[in-house]
Formats: sequence, structure tokens, C-alpha cells
Amino acid sequence: MSTISRLALAATLFALATSANAGFYMGAKVGTADVKPEVDLDVDRAIAFNLNAGYQFNKYIGLEAAYVYLGDHDINIERIADINFAGSMETDGLDISFVATLPVSDNFDLYGKIGYFVWASDVSVSASSAGVSSSATESVD
Repeated sequence: MSTISRLALAATLFALATSANAGFYMGAKVGTADVKPEVDLDVDRAIAFNLNAGYQFNKYIGLEAAYVYLGDHDINIERIADINFAGSMETDGLDISFVATLPVSDNFDLYGKIGYFVWASDVSVSASSAGVSSSATESVD
């Protein structure tokens, strides 16, 4: 199947925390997502975003959940034996992470996350040749 990578330069839109060391927080990110298929296909880059919320139990430990949308990608397949192919793929998922924070100073913290990401993709493909067309849609978990 496809390997999906999110662009590392995702811009953080906002992050709200109720206190510096403990409490609820929310955040959002936006960027782009690329699909790297194992076969030779041309897949467009798409806008991606993340909406997250978490709870920081103390200044060292937290838990975070997120909805991750990896975009709606157009799939361009070259004409093969007089058959035209086209398609699209939309992917989203849920993420839950344990967050470890190391305060370095009053204004700077280092943090790391480890978690689990569950995703699903809806893939649609159509083919046409000499006035005859066919299409199929499949959900991939």
C-alpha cells in the first residue's frame, strides 16, 4: 500500500494552555501531505491539518488525542493501452499519544511523544476507453 508522509514544516496555528505546568490544552496544525505509492503513479500533494486536545497532568507527563486529516489527493495515471485512468484518495485518522515534557527554563521546554495512529483511506478509481467507462470505490483501514 502507500506510505503517507506529512510535511515536517507544518505551521502551528494556535495552542492554548490553561497553565504552564498542568491542565487542558488545544491546538491545530496545517501543512501538506504527500503520498509515496509503491507503484509508478503521479499523486498530487494535498492540504493536511491536525486538531488536537490534551491534558498535562504535571510539568512532566501528559496525554493527547488528535484528529488528523491527510488530504484529498488526485491520482493521475498515464494512458495504458488506450484506457484512460483517473482517481482520488482521501485519508484521515485518530491519534492518541503519551507526552513527556522536560522543562529547560521558564520559557523553553523539550517534549517527546509516543502514540498510536489509526487511519482510513477512501480510494476511487475510474477507467474509460472508446466511450465505455467503469469506476470503483474502496475504503482501506
